[in-house]
Amino acid sequence: MEAEIRRIIADAYDDKGKKDSAAYHYYLLSRQMDENDTAYSPEFKINVLMKLTVFTVRLNYDTAYLKKTIDQYLLRARKASDQIPAASPFKPSIHFLEGVYYLGIHRYDQSAQSFIVYLKQMDDNISLSRKLSTYVNIAEAYLGADKPAQALRYIETATSICQQPAFQGSVPFYMSVINLIKGRILYKMGNYQGAVDLINSSLETAAKAGTPLQLDAIEGHKVLSEAYAALGNTAKTLAHQNIYIQLHDSVMQKDRMDVVSTLEVRHKVEEKNRQIALEKLRNVEAQNRLRAKNFWLVLTSCAIIILLLLVTLWRRNSLHKQRLQTEKINSIQQRREIDILNAAISGEERERNRIASELHDGIGGILAAAKMNLEVAKKGTSLNPAADLNRGIELVEIASKDLRKTAHNMMPEQLIQEGLVAAVEFYCDSLSTNSSTRINFQLVGNPIKLKPAFELSVYRIIQELLHNILKHAKAQQALVQLSYNDNSLAVTVEDDGIGISANSPSISKPGIGLTSVKQRVQAIKGTIALQTGQNEGTSIYMEFEPELLTA
Repeated sequence: MEAEIRRIIADAYDDKGKKDSAAYHYYLLSRQMDENDTAYSPEFKINVLMKLTVFTVRLNYDTAYLKKTIDQYLLRARKASDQIPAASPFKPSIHFLEGVYYLGIHRYDQSAQSFIVYLKQMDDNISLSRKLSTYVNIAEAYLGADKPAQALRYIETATSICQQPAFQGSVPFYMSVINLIKGRILYKMGNYQGAVDLINSSLETAAKAGTPLQLDAIEGHKVLSEAYAALGNTAKTLAHQNIYIQLHDSVMQKDRMDVVSTLEVRHKVEEKNRQIALEKLRNVEAQNRLRAKNFWLVLTSCAIIILLLLVTLWRRNSLHKQRLQTEKINSIQQRREIDILNAAISGEERERNRIASELHDGIGGILAAAKMNLEVAKKGTSLNPAADLNRGIELVEIASKDLRKTAHNMMPEQLIQEGLVAAVEFYCDSLSTNSSTRINFQLVGNPIKLKPAFELSVYRIIQELLHNILKHAKAQQALVQLSYNDNSLAVTVEDDGIGISANSPSISKPGIGLTSVKQRVQAIKGTIALQTGQNEGTSIYMEFEPELLTA
């Protein structure tokens, strides 16, 4: 009963757009099911895990943490599904969850097939609203897989379902979503004018009806910009491109905050559990004091009983000390995990600040200059409007390149496609080109395949160390070395700069510089050693445990 109430509260917060509050209750609900798995029916667990998966996928922020989270949800749901009888009408629900999961990780063909299997197995045991959402999801999956003809077939079926009397009160919302997807399909099929007409009509209808279509509207403006470009309408191309950029930046910033909120929620829950453990420990200590007092009262009345009690209490006290020691060790481990989590949150915060600074100081300034040139050219007050227009377009192109560079730094495509070695080597070459410090890269041994999350963590550590060298070391030469040996990895970063003194902020001030690097290394179970001297350069050596290096 309590779990059902918490699920309803989480759904209510999610419907109101309060993702941090919804995440808090969803996370508590997930923990309750972990701690007492047998208290819940498989149907209830699958329903909750489906809500958690949809909620996590809708965060729209591609990180290894979120990928790992929804992987765990799917695994737990499949275990619960195995407990449901084959004849149960709820049995096929696992395929709907798999469809959402594959759609969230961009495995579109698998997503479409999972939804299709769900429809076939459910047959008539499915509500119209779930059937409609399933057809829309299939169309979305085929569109993601670049199969517009198949996507069109399913979106047309969704349109016919939407016309049924059961949906009369929600037709504006459903049809706006359906037509926006259909407009994207028409664009993919080369029907640019049809796409423009349908998307414009859908956005206008949704705006009049007050229908919330934030993510769909953003994608709609992007497609409009590309369709107008294909039709040769430059003015409308730029107009919708600007709308898309503004809406997209706003949503991405909010999504990043949502991801941080989920991390903070987890920290709050763990802190609450720690407080509960401490309270239990205090209660146990109070009970021990009372037990000792009673022991001394019994001691004065009967020597034989005292002897027996002494033996009994000695044994019990020994076991109790063992439990206290175990609890203390667990408490220390919890504090260590909290410190590591805080370090990760701090690193994410500094990364966001750096990206925000690049966007504001770099791209923002360039776009402002471009706007001025374009406005002057538009008003015709300039002596050379054509030159102002060309300069404005050049500045927009420069801003576009800087934006792609910023996006690459957030999650390098090369790291995903080619692995850690290629990404680090490319990053060293890029920094050398744009700085006075020559950064050399060395590879020792044969590279082995690593976990993507592990490679990203090592890549971020190397990024931060090189950033510190360029900012503080005043070095002429720097070296980054990756050394592979059997099933282990060692990373060395050296420079010939001014070195690091004992009073340097990068050592003494927590949360920045080497302190942050050390905490990040510890978070992935690695070791770090530092060798430095005044005007003698700095050498940092890191080694990582073999069991973490299995892809």
